[in-house]
Amino acid sequence: MARCKNCGKANRDGALFCQDCGRPIDGTADSPGGTAVAGAGTVGTAQATAAVPAEPVIAARVPAAGLDAVALPIDAGAAAPAGKDERIPGVPQVASTDQAPCDNCGSPNPLSVSFCRTCGQNLNNRRPPQAKIACGHCGHPTPAGFMYCQHCGNRLIPEAASRSPLPRRGSNPPQAPAQGRAVAPAAPVRSNGDQAGRDKGGLRGRFVVLRRDGSDGDVLTLSGESCDLGRSTHRCFADDPYLAPRHLRLSPVGGGVRVRALDSVNGVFWQLREPHELQTGDVFFVGRELIRFELLLGDERDQPAVSEQGVRVLGSIPRESWGRLRQLTTAAVSRDVWHLSRAEILLGREEGDIVFPDDEFMSRRHALVSRLGGKVRLEDQNSSNGTYVRLRGDRDLMPGDVIRLGEQVLRYEP
Repeated sequence: MARCKNCGKANRDGALFCQDCGRPIDGTADSPGGTAVAGAGTVGTAQATAAVPAEPVIAARVPAAGLDAVALPIDAGAAAPAGKDERIPGVPQVASTDQAPCDNCGSPNPLSVSFCRTCGQNLNNRRPPQAKIACGHCGHPTPAGFMYCQHCGNRLIPEAASRSPLPRRGSNPPQAPAQGRAVAPAAPVRSNGDQAGRDKGGLRGRFVVLRRDGSDGDVLTLSGESCDLGRSTHRCFADDPYLAPRHLRLSPVGGGVRVRALDSVNGVFWQLREPHELQTGDVFFVGRELIRFELLLGDERDQPAVSEQGVRVLGSIPRESWGRLRQLTTAAVSRDVWHLSRAEILLGREEGDIVFPDDEFMSRRHALVSRLGGKVRLEDQNSSNGTYVRLRGDRDLMPGDVIRLGEQVLRYEP
């Protein structure tokens, strides 16, 4: 056992620098009858050696829910101050014997050591290893204190616990999801307004993410009272710039799923399976074209002839139009505008009244807009990629329904 001549600390054989003061050690062990200074008193070598544990045990205190996790090293042999309880109700105490490498030479040193045993580097600036918990959905570790899994987006801390940075005295600590239990990949949320008519069994079924070639991709399993989907809830949505962090909300109803759009910028679209009655302001996708329907009323529909300086303005004979289609762009401005005067208007890539020859996602005959008896309807023409209409409000999904949010296309399966 090598003893430091500067501070008297007993160090392991082979140590080149003192663990306490960092001064070099000459490597000679104390004689059997020698003495050493420890603190302010003098003790024998045998007594000092017995006071040094074979391996220091460090206790890493897990922080309260909602705070960044920082493991604080605590000497297991140090006594707590009299009359003071070091335990925090609701915060589990986890024992750890981890060692951290030296930043200078890389040698492992216990967390209680102030200087490297090999090179003498000051180790007080080391950050102790962070406590981690396993996600109940994907099983990967995430630092304790994080609300969501950094791998799959599953909520790790219950919503009620995340509202308060410190647990109340006498309360139970938040429990992590049980291993192997199927949970929604998105964070479950509660909504008091959705309680009426909910299925007591919660969400059921799954969403299949469809790739651009039409094949099946990732599968999102649904469970819980409700869940949100968006850019921050699942890894397959993280790179979609057209998604809000929480884009839509799913709630159980009558054994199925109810969809509610949370994003007001781009909204949520559903694929037509039967003719849909259009209302003024409705927005729909055909191929990659985003179109808004507007119904013309009053003077805008029947425009009178105009005279300037007593001369009738020359121009094409106006046709009576009952509506128009406006092409919307990513610059938030309109590009092309088509006035509708006939009873049926066909949209397609090669055939129709309005054609988009450069849109590879458009079918030859894609969709039909028709007017009959004062009602206007939109109907898909068995296109390859479908026609999608933006939701006006909540919608209950049926098995096989397909929805679109941002650039993501999802198929619902019960």
